Amino acid sequence: MASNNASWALDKSNLLTTEEMAQFVARGFVEFEAVVPEEINLAAIAEFERTGAADMVRPKPKSGAPLSDIYPDPSPIGQMLRLDRVQGIIHSLVGLDAVYDHDWVHVRESGDILDQYLHQDAIVDVTRSFDI
Repeated sequence: MASNNASWALDKSNLLTTEEMAQFVARGFVEFEAVVPEEINLAAIAEFERTGAADMVRPKPKSGAPLSDIYPDPSPIGQMLRLDRVQGIIHSLVGLDAVYDHDWVHVRESGDILDQYLHQDAIVDVTRSFDI
C-alpha cells in the first residue's frame, strides 16, 4: 500500500480490533497465528539465515524512508510487510504513513539472558513518539 493512500482506501477489516489494541496496551505485544503464508515465511527466514553474522553488510533501506517503499519485490521481507493483514496491524499501531527505522538480525541462543542488556535500538528519531 503506497504511503500516500488516503485513510478511506484502507481495508478496515485488517485493522486491529478494540480487544487486540487493549491487549497491546496491557501486554506490549499481540500474537497472530499464521498471518504470513509458509512460502513467504520460509523465504524470509532463508534471507535472514543467508546474512547471519554478515547482517551488517546486507543492503538495508535508508532510515526514515516510508515503510511502504522499503524492500521492493522480489524481497520476501517486503512481501511480508506488504501483506494486507500486516499492513492493517502496522496502520493500527503507527498510522498510515509509517516510517522505516532500522532492522538488524540478532541471532541468540535459547535461554540467553545477557545479550539483551547490551542492546539498544537505533535512535533515528529522538522524539518520544511511539515506535514498533
